[in-house]
Amino acid sequence: MELSTVRVSEALDKESHFYDEHLQKLQGTVVPRHYGLWTCRCSWGGIVIFSIFDWAGMPAYTLMQGPRWDTAEQRLICLRALSELHDHNIEHGSMVTFEDLRHFLFDPETKSARLVDFTWAEAGHLCEGSFPPKYATRDDDACCDEVGLMTNAFDAFSIISGELARRHEQQEGHSTNLDERDPALLGNQSPVRYVEASG
Repeated sequence: MELSTVRVSEALDKESHFYDEHLQKLQGTVVPRHYGLWTCRCSWGGIVIFSIFDWAGMPAYTLMQGPRWDTAEQRLICLRALSELHDHNIEHGSMVTFEDLRHFLFDPETKSARLVDFTWAEAGHLCEGSFPPKYATRDDDACCDEVGLMTNAFDAFSIISGELARRHEQQEGHSTNLDERDPALLGNQSPVRYVEASG
């Protein structure tokens, strides 16, 4: 095989083992179900190697190129998926900028996000804090590097502080910079109070 082909096959093999060893409990929820690494011999003499997954949606980066799908809700859904991955002590390893949405698949019907491409993932990650952090500020210590980078890339601090403050004003009839976490926006987690981000 050519060198590039060898590297691709090694990457697929590494990812397949990672699914088997570290992602079993998350398959079907945070990541797609993985049905193994397969090879087949073609009539033209070549050998094809490929992984088989269940359908988990469309590339989130493609969907979010338009205003219909690039919404606060979709961004927070993706961040919650990444957060749950970290809750299971797994770091994806390829999350830095907004363009890394290419590692998310988003299902418009179920409004769920799943992560793919675990070539650079590592198990045993001791997350310093997950999303959403205890306080909605831009403090670098509020969450680990990967979650923090993607939280910034998605502008989630502004989403949290702005949306929750707006809802609180509507419900209470006055302005404040504190609000209870809204389960519809941030998922079914125990209530935490947030401080509006500044700057």
